Amino acid sequence: MSEPDVQNLEPDGHQTPGSSEPSTLDSWRSDLMNAALFVAGVGLIVAFIGWTQPPTIVTSEQSANDQTMTFSYSAGVAPSPAYQGIEVRSPDPVFRKQTNLVDVEFAYEGVAATVTADVQLSTSNGWRWTLPPGVPVDASSGSGKGTVNLDLDSIQKLASAGAVAAGIPASNVTIKVIPAATSATGDFEPELTLNLTEFALTLEKGEGGLVVAGSQSSSVLSPQPNSVSLLGIVSIGIWPMRIVGLMLLVLGGLSWLLLRNRRPPAGVVHTAAVKRHRELIIKVEAVDVQGMLIEVADLDSLVRLAKRYALMILEVSRPTGDTFYVQDESVTYRWKPGPSSEWVDAGAPNTEAGDGSAAAQTLVVDSNPRTETDREG
Repeated sequence: MSEPDVQNLEPDGHQTPGSSEPSTLDSWRSDLMNAALFVAGVGLIVAFIGWTQPPTIVTSEQSANDQTMTFSYSAGVAPSPAYQGIEVRSPDPVFRKQTNLVDVEFAYEGVAATVTADVQLSTSNGWRWTLPPGVPVDASSGSGKGTVNLDLDSIQKLASAGAVAAGIPASNVTIKVIPAATSATGDFEPELTLNLTEFALTLEKGEGGLVVAGSQSSSVLSPQPNSVSLLGIVSIGIWPMRIVGLMLLVLGGLSWLLLRNRRPPAGVVHTAAVKRHRELIIKVEAVDVQGMLIEVADLDSLVRLAKRYALMILEVSRPTGDTFYVQDESVTYRWKPGPSSEWVDAGAPNTEAGDGSAAAQTLVVDSNPRTETDREG
């Protein structure tokens, strides 16, 4: 029988005509590497989205600002049957026969502002007059109080002079006290309306006109954490997205590198390969090697030789490991799991030499793939 050319036997895991399918372990490792690449790809996409979006956005919110102005007035009076006491206070009418001077007080509550009180006079005939404004009241703390002094006789004389100048009959005078609160959110201008007649000063709207409430809306700019909606189901913040994306990218990349550079233990590969070809393997106690000894790179190569020459594969088990042989009349082919630098004979004594014969010649086969045409060439 001619000696076969086994100088280019293919290692386990590469498929050529006549070779077996890739090992299950290699398939699993390939699947895990693909999964690691998928995880890294997802991480790259998530990180890209996270790092191209601002972590915070500025939003405008409408804020309601409540403001109130509470009015009151008072005047000192002489003891008389007109009042039970020496002072008249709102909402009671002020009889002009008893007093001429009235103090109108206002108390502001709301946002920080400056309050300036104006007094506007008018009559039903169309005459109007505005008195000089009072001293501004500082309400930067959100509250402030002020007082407007009214001289009723002076107001009546001014209105009468205006009627004479305009050629219209004199009439009752309407007095509006307007303490305008100017703030960053706008102006709040409440009014206290008083009616001045020949005999008394009274409230136009009764006691309900002493408290004026208002509300102004303002836009407040505030930074808010930015987020991205995933499939319209859940929203994730930009910073968590950045962190998760980088973690997935690093985890997937490192896993792929580890799987790429890590080979399964020789014993595991050996076990998987043996299971695939168990029907061709028989266990023996020892093998007496005669002639040339050729080391093959993997069990699949040994299986091809066994099938070509219709031989069985001999397995010798020792504590140091298992060794597999295909033995011809003048050539013995051997495969041992693990790198060739770690091969140690696992056969019986005189495995590499016959009984008293010269040592067998050992040849390690180059396992690069080669076709039948290449061999014939």
